[in-house]
Amino acid sequence: MKFEDVYKYTKNLSLLYVEDEADVRDSTASLLQNYFHEVILAKNGEEGLLLYEESLKSKPFDIVITDINMPRLSGIDMVKQIRALCAQQSVIFISAHHEKDFLLEAIKLGVNYYIIKPIDLQELSTVLYQVAQNISNKCSVEKQLEEEKKECKKMSVTKKHLNIGRA
Repeated sequence: MKFEDVYKYTKNLSLLYVEDEADVRDSTASLLQNYFHEVILAKNGEEGLLLYEESLKSKPFDIVITDINMPRLSGIDMVKQIRALCAQQSVIFISAHHEKDFLLEAIKLGVNYYIIKPIDLQELSTVLYQVAQNISNKCSVEKQLEEEKKECKKMSVTKKHLNIGRA
């Protein structure tokens, strides 16, 4: 997957990246900042949840990427709480854990993707492309529906206006 293909869909998006290992967080964040308009970092699930809740006051994050096994609040528990706030939130797990229990929990939570560490850059690019493209398609459909609603309102007003003169 070429950078330009991914960037076309990610350049206007915001991302919350939650990772407790500082070196992994810093190196992955420097890569993610090339793709996204905004990348916000959290060092554990508790901090990630607080930042997510804060984002709901203005503009929610488009994508949340999180580790699973972290202090204070695990990625799984954080995503459960995020899902309670916004069921449609796009979420990607990146974890060293590939045991069946973690994978099943991710499926139950409706996580978009599950990437095993160490992160393969090609896999990450492909996943970002797919998630961002889905967000773009969803936004296009929502925009089209909004325009159709406006057109229906105009038609309704015009119809009422035309019926006023008849009696």
